[in-house]
Amino acid sequence: NKNYIYFTRGRGCWSNVGKIGGRQIISIGLGCESMGIVAHEVLHALGLWHEQSRSDRDSNIWINHMNIYPGTQGNFEKRTTLNTDNMGLSYDYGSLMHYGSKAFTISFDRYTIETRDRRYQQTIGQRQALSFKDAKMINLRYCNDTCRYRMNCYNGGYTNPNNCYECKCPTGLGGRNCLSVEKSKTPKCGGDLLAGYDYQNITITAQNGNVHCVWRIRSNAQVLVYVDELQLPCKATCTSYLELKFKTDMISTGSRHCCEPPNAWIASESNTFVIIYTANVLTDGFGTWGFKLRYKLYDLDGSASKFLPHKKLIMTTTTTTTTATTITTRTRSTTATTTTPTTTTSITTATSAWSNWGKWSACSVTCGGCGKQRRIRACYGKNQYCPGPKEDMKKCGEKRCPIWQNFNCVGRLVVPCSLYKNLQFATDKDVYMLPDDKLNVDQYKYKQYVRSAFSGERLCEKYFYHLCSMSTFTVYLGWKSGNDWLKLDRRGCCSGYHYNGTVCIPD
Repeated sequence: NKNYIYFTRGRGCWSNVGKIGGRQIISIGLGCESMGIVAHEVLHALGLWHEQSRSDRDSNIWINHMNIYPGTQGNFEKRTTLNTDNMGLSYDYGSLMHYGSKAFTISFDRYTIETRDRRYQQTIGQRQALSFKDAKMINLRYCNDTCRYRMNCYNGGYTNPNNCYECKCPTGLGGRNCLSVEKSKTPKCGGDLLAGYDYQNITITAQNGNVHCVWRIRSNAQVLVYVDELQLPCKATCTSYLELKFKTDMISTGSRHCCEPPNAWIASESNTFVIIYTANVLTDGFGTWGFKLRYKLYDLDGSASKFLPHKKLIMTTTTTTTTATTITTRTRSTTATTTTPTTTTSITTATSAWSNWGKWSACSVTCGGCGKQRRIRACYGKNQYCPGPKEDMKKCGEKRCPIWQNFNCVGRLVVPCSLYKNLQFATDKDVYMLPDDKLNVDQYKYKQYVRSAFSGERLCEKYFYHLCSMSTFTVYLGWKSGNDWLKLDRRGCCSGYHYNGTVCIPD
């Protein structure tokens, strides 16, 4: 073939966008070996730009230019309809082509990308697999004429080019025509549910391992959902998550939650609400993960607040007594008096007052010192004004995390590319070795080694993996005495926290 893709172990992860002709190189450098990153570069070669570069991006996200590292602004350029084609598909926060919240940030506590709908903030940046929209866009572009027979696919599905007699369905839906709920991979969870006027619950707890459950809730009107509890590993981009698909358009990814539940009732735009629960032990470690939510039919002539618990109307009864006029005649004078008690029932609203505090949420972390728990209360009454806060917070998870884990941590460097090939990672302390009998590594060589990885751009952003011996790294681009190194013990603590001998506390 004259035109083909050639994978090489180059410097960094990169690809041209679209066909250039001849041998087209995709570089899969050190640190780029994950399936999601490889697929991301292949999609570039097939013609896809970054999702946050779409011409309609300003309706969906904000770009915080002040937080972008100098020299990397080109990664956030917006394309126009003249040089991009969205194939009539809506913006997808869960696209494999979307940058994460802190891509090329000047500081890890600042977002470079913020979603206009805050519920999607932890959805962006995933590098696990193609989203349904990614796959549909490529198939429409390259395989749309493969099948002579077109299936009647519902809910945004499309004819499977590898089997022309079935549909490829959006995440959460299944069946030959995408009219059924997707089959859960975990037994005894998920399925079709019907919402009524009474609350019903879905609860998943103590599920270790790889869990994948899908529910489809339907009603005669809309469906109203409230997540009471959520316990999952908290990450900037959720890898284990509770996904809520409440929009009429089922093609795009739903909002994914892993740190805390959305503090609001969510009503579906149609009569269908899809809920997807995914917990991946391979990436997030063992733990007691789970969630609890309520759902019911959404009464169209009401509002979400009318379904909140603890709301009460005080019933006041008043009695009105009416006495008849005295009637007198001259013949055999008789006084006739009639008393008729009339009971009138009215509904009045109490003076505005707080409801009882709700339950404390699950701690946002299980250890490390940076955890928070939250509880809320609602204000009820005629004027809807109650003095004091509606939210209460407290610290939690202050104990130190186990120092050694069976997985790696990720760090990031942004340095001039000319320095990458000379970069050394070292420590001024003795190395704590993993308790593995098969590990036979020279201590000195383990303390100091060289990794080369750079690209032709002026500035590079490089992710690297390391054993979780500490939560943060400090990179010195010059000589520094070992006595000047910061001596705080941060192992097992969140970023910005250190161990004081008992618990993790802020620096």
